[in-house]
Amino acid sequence: MSERVEAFLDPVCPYSFMLLRSLRAVDAEQRGEVVWRMLPISGSAEGKERAAGAQDAMRDAAHRATWPAVQALAAQEYGLQLAEPGCTTDPRPAAVACAWVRERAPNAVAGFLELLFAAHFARDVDAEPDGPRIDEPATLRTIVAASGVDPAGFEDAFAPARRVQLLEPDREAAARYGLVAVPALRLGGHMLLGAQPASVLRGMFASLSAGASHGLGKPSVPTATAMGAS
Repeated sequence: MSERVEAFLDPVCPYSFMLLRSLRAVDAEQRGEVVWRMLPISGSAEGKERAAGAQDAMRDAAHRATWPAVQALAAQEYGLQLAEPGCTTDPRPAAVACAWVRERAPNAVAGFLELLFAAHFARDVDAEPDGPRIDEPATLRTIVAASGVDPAGFEDAFAPARRVQLLEPDREAAARYGLVAVPALRLGGHMLLGAQPASVLRGMFASLSAGASHGLGKPSVPTATAMGAS
């Protein structure tokens, strides 16, 4: 598989963590180059802080009602044990951090994302209400360093102009494909939505290598969308 693969994820979406884990499990020679992109559509509206109120209360209630099913899927299909991190984390700082790492050390992005998701979903919002959050630059700097990337100058990524510069390529790519949901894979000229087990991805890459493209582009599990989040 020589064609580049683009993976669009949201740093607070559990299905994105599942897709990351599956895609990393596929042999690099079979999947080819992966460009890891962030599309943070499950948090604050651009330029605004989320306001507490009835809408947030409804969102939180829906999140908690569906969370056991998400945990079961993550454990059974992907070997992930997910705590309940709540749904008030702003995903944009993590997206900035991902873009910064990609600019500095492209080969370190997948490892950075693994640590990022693990940090977010290891925090139980009830047991650790004041625990480390991935929307805090200090936490993100620690994760950057743990992924083997020198964090010198990392704080500069959050200056307004620099932040826009870092996020723009992923936004442009999502707009080019008309993408409004994550996780998503762009491969072989097709957009595949939703988390997929590694075995399914291997079959798809094999089919593409053989010249077949039928069956791509159908969601298999819920995704985060511009109207809400998984």
